[in-house]
Amino acid sequence: MLSESSEESDSSEYDAWEHRCADAFDDLRRGLVVLLVDDSLTFYVDASANPFSEKSPNAPLLHTLGGYIGSVGSWRQFRKEWRTELKRKGLEFFHMTDFERDQNATLTGKPISRKSPYRGWACEDFRPFLQRLHRVINRKKSDGSFRLEAFISSIVRPDFEETMLDELRDSPGCVSTYMFNVGVNMESIAMWADKRNYFGPIHYVFAGGDGEGGNLEKWFTRLWQSNNARKRFRLSKGYSRLGYDIQWMRAEPALQAADIAAFEFLKAALKHAENGAGVQPDLRELRKSLANLCQTRHNGKLLTGPQLVKSFAGMLEFRKKYGSEFVD
Repeated sequence: MLSESSEESDSSEYDAWEHRCADAFDDLRRGLVVLLVDDSLTFYVDASANPFSEKSPNAPLLHTLGGYIGSVGSWRQFRKEWRTELKRKGLEFFHMTDFERDQNATLTGKPISRKSPYRGWACEDFRPFLQRLHRVINRKKSDGSFRLEAFISSIVRPDFEETMLDELRDSPGCVSTYMFNVGVNMESIAMWADKRNYFGPIHYVFAGGDGEGGNLEKWFTRLWQSNNARKRFRLSKGYSRLGYDIQWMRAEPALQAADIAAFEFLKAALKHAENGAGVQPDLRELRKSLANLCQTRHNGKLLTGPQLVKSFAGMLEFRKKYGSEFVD
């Protein structure tokens, strides 16, 4: 739900990348100002969800979406370090679900597929390797600050379906739990950028394979139709036509890191949801790998029935007042 004052509203199309490029040139008295594109930001996103299990029929069903944001320069260095760690172990890419499955199989003496890249690993190989990947994620810049920060949103899927209002089902941001999580994370990042006075471009990259490509296109098309939304989410056409990309995780280390964050926070959100609203899980019940991962800031949200009811009511009130999700 975004509003815009009449003083800020205009009919021209806003593009954060064009705005940034325009800032590279000043009047003739000052000459050319050097444009540093390495500090432009990219948010890499992956999803995780737990399927229904007959072994645990009462377990809450959640959908989690999240990942890391960092500058172009930080991501460049991250990829180099990540690929170095994978190469040392003979891995082409990393997928947390595969790693977790084969680690558990090794610890319990169960057979591992011949095609598995972890076949032949000893029990003591797994944890140190994952910790090294965590260290790559948590590495700091020369000024002592973390180079990456995470934004993650989890939704209890049955609560989403039960509390969704019919009037909102046609909204691009409400067609699925995936898309609602997209909106939650983008708004969190916008607030984060506001606090840091960052108004440059933010590019959004989603892992492929979730079947949400059509919904993402509708969502970003709607955002581009609103000058207010374009500014709010720092959209740019400097990288792609609509300000986002869908890439395969196998080829992009940043999405492999996002996969770890989504996986770990799904586990944490499940524990939180099982305890009930307002009851924090005992830290001793959480996975040690989560504690090891969360050195850099991880901004996580869990949306259950009460939060969703309030959110949907506010969205509907805003739409009735302004006639749209955004004030254009």
